[in-house]
Amino acid sequence: MLALRVRERRIGLGWSQAELGRRAELNRNVINTLERRTSFPRRENVVRIAKALGVAVPHLTNAFVHEDLRRAPAALSITEASGQPNVVLLQIHRRVSTSTAAKVVALLSEDSTEAA
Repeated sequence: MLALRVRERRIGLGWSQAELGRRAELNRNVINTLERRTSFPRRENVVRIAKALGVAVPHLTNAFVHEDLRRAPAALSITEASGQPNVVLLQIHRRVSTSTAAKVVALLSEDSTEAA
């Protein structure tokens, strides 16, 4: 969703990836990898991109991902699943207690996207 909305808005403004990168004060490669869905930008870069495009972050992505971007520690990586709307790949690299890990596992076991 994020990649598609950024691309659509950028093209609608008649900008190249380099121009959006310049306006967002980011390297063009950040925009390129975002639009190709090979990486998910850091939360501060999503804010920069949204500002450069003249839209709010929730306009570019759904509220769930927006909330994670706003509050997530740097050790969290969220990548859109290619060809699967409303599905993301989540990587967490953070030291947590055993009880927290158990809660995360329980939450993930309730999600039905893995079986789909």
